[in-house]
Amino acid sequence: MVEQDSTFRARTVRLTAGGKEVLTPIRALDLKDSQSESRTLNNPAIRGLNEVYSRVTTDLLDEIDNYAEKQTAFIRRLQQGVGKIHFRGEVNLFIFTFDGAGRPPTDQQIDYLANLVTGSLYNDAVIPPILLGVSGEEYAAYLRKFLERLRSYTDADTIMGSIPHIAHIELDPILQTYIDNGVRLFALDLEGKDPLEMYPNVNAVYRAMRSIERELTGEECCYLHGINMKRPRGIEKKQVTPAKDILVYEMGFGSFGSSHIKQKFNPNMPPPKNMAWVLNRSDYGYYVTSSPQIHEITHEPNVTIRLTDVLADRTASIRQKAKMFNVEQQGLEARTIQNRIQSGELDAYLRDKAQVEDNLKRIKKKMPPATLDWFTATP
Repeated sequence: MVEQDSTFRARTVRLTAGGKEVLTPIRALDLKDSQSESRTLNNPAIRGLNEVYSRVTTDLLDEIDNYAEKQTAFIRRLQQGVGKIHFRGEVNLFIFTFDGAGRPPTDQQIDYLANLVTGSLYNDAVIPPILLGVSGEEYAAYLRKFLERLRSYTDADTIMGSIPHIAHIELDPILQTYIDNGVRLFALDLEGKDPLEMYPNVNAVYRAMRSIERELTGEECCYLHGINMKRPRGIEKKQVTPAKDILVYEMGFGSFGSSHIKQKFNPNMPPPKNMAWVLNRSDYGYYVTSSPQIHEITHEPNVTIRLTDVLADRTASIRQKAKMFNVEQQGLEARTIQNRIQSGELDAYLRDKAQVEDNLKRIKKKMPPATLDWFTATP
């Protein structure tokens, strides 16, 4: 760890994985096809961490397990374009979800999943595939088997424990399994939900991290990454909605990535095709593109996606352009937060963020930081 803020849980950490290192807080970039964030945004100021996400069903797993040509095709799609990024020295996180229609994977499927996550040259941390629709006890039982089989495939020491979106009272057996296996890096699935509404889950993970860190020495510390962050969304006539996503750094997350969950809309109230929400870093608000205040948003001149690029689009693709604009702005804001943590000015800096004033008060009340001695204690 480099620096711990005294007011919030935010801190700067050197995340090391796969022999590579990145300074956090940072915004993770989705790396998939030619239209993905990591392939579009070349701004060096925001780069360093990528997510490679894939959803696996029981049927798909059986296919790639039983047919060599389908396995080859799946791996090829998974690694498409990652190699070029890999040799830039950026950290790549391969994230899998397993949808077994509410049932845990069989022992044979667990064995194949362990093989799958360790098989790529470009994957820098082993993240147990996230199971959908199972209980905490079922998840913990799966983890014990997965970690046992993992040892037969790799001796990798960088394991990032996946934590599913379940009731916080079900998290204890999952977290205890990770503690028992020496895991100190974690990835919490937000499942597209409001991160502030998930504070009981976040607090449960944070408490486990504090417990682990009491036994660590020197610069060692725990780390929390957020998967499937909620997309910005509000009511158009209100013109602006709080940017709660960017506040996860103050909640103790070192990084987060975009939501990979398909967005659902009310069929009777589809969103207008020619509008989107864009981030104003000055006050931490997402403004609808039809707002008169949209032109007050400013940004650095050397960005990949400019606000004028977004506003010039009058078609449905405006939402994709706005997404790329927002991701880049989030990445730049993460770097600013890094600097403010290190200078001890984070609290003062955030006082100017008018659109999230109440949210910041809630974070201070519901998710206070541990004292510094939690993070520097020796056995």
